[in-house]
Amino acid sequence: THHTLIDNDLQTYTVEKLLEIKRAHEKWVSESLQKEEINITFAELEIITKFLVSANIQTEEEITKVPLEEKIKKNQLTLFIEEYLKIGMLKSNLVSQYIEKQPDVDFGERLEKGFVDKYLELKATGIGGDELFFELFEFASNSSSEFKKQAAALAVLTYFFETCEVFEK
Repeated sequence: THHTLIDNDLQTYTVEKLLEIKRAHEKWVSESLQKEEINITFAELEIITKFLVSANIQTEEEITKVPLEEKIKKNQLTLFIEEYLKIGMLKSNLVSQYIEKQPDVDFGERLEKGFVDKYLELKATGIGGDELFFELFEFASNSSSEFKKQAAALAVLTYFFETCEVFEK
């Protein structure tokens, strides 16, 4: 309902004003994720990872592993995404512990395969960079609007980004 209001009031909603609103919103989202990232536990990881393991995506292509810094550059990720990755790194070690404690020994491999398959599916559509990262983030969170679930999804995505299991060489 706000599109018409904004589109019809170019004096108030200048490009500069809209960019300011966008920056403020992005800051709020980042701060909210950071706040919830600290609070995630195995319970939130279970919700996210069970969804990801159940994803039924089929591809067989492999991805070559590379160091983290190179990965950010090669995937054309911006500083904005680098900040998201820093937030996710706060709990990516918890993801590792969670995977190791699973009684199902294939759980980690299935979780990784879900991410890799989704990555390859998205890559095949021609998207890349930040858009690809956000699509994977949306996939990982199962499109949840809850910051706690988003924070858990970010931790899982970051874990696989750090371990070089997902994203381009």
